[in-house]
Amino acid sequence: MAINNDNPNPVGCSLPLKGCLVACLLVMALFLGVLTYFSRMPSVQAMGVFKYNLQELSAAISRYEDVTGNRPQKLEGLAKQYLKDPSVLRCPLDKSVGDAPSYIYNPNATDDQVMLECGRHKIRKDMPNSRLVVLGSGKFEIRNPSFRQTIKEAEKHPR
Repeated sequence: MAINNDNPNPVGCSLPLKGCLVACLLVMALFLGVLTYFSRMPSVQAMGVFKYNLQELSAAISRYEDVTGNRPQKLEGLAKQYLKDPSVLRCPLDKSVGDAPSYIYNPNATDDQVMLECGRHKIRKDMPNSRLVVLGSGKFEIRNPSFRQTIKEAEKHPR
């Protein structure tokens, strides 16, 4: 077999390029692994159902307000006439017995005040709960705990 000495650049990828490709593949695999881990957590899985529930409740409150001129004083007042599915009154993470609504409700909330709130959502057992809220304007927000609260909660759960 004859070697071509006329071409100083051999055909194929250089060693640094191959190393970069391997590093990129490892980072992508790690990212997919972390994404899969978080997507299997109950609080993350419940987030979609929870957001749907709050959107339905907000719409029902709005329909009630359009008909009566004011918001209902209790969420139970929405169940029969304004909600298609009364199960939206319960957070998917609420394991308590009974059919009382899971959410804290403030019928007098203005645009920037909290109208609906749920505090059952946490990413890990050693972290404080995140508060998921709907403001009086209908805007959905996730209010995560402060760094200090997270550290305090983590200290309660030694590994």
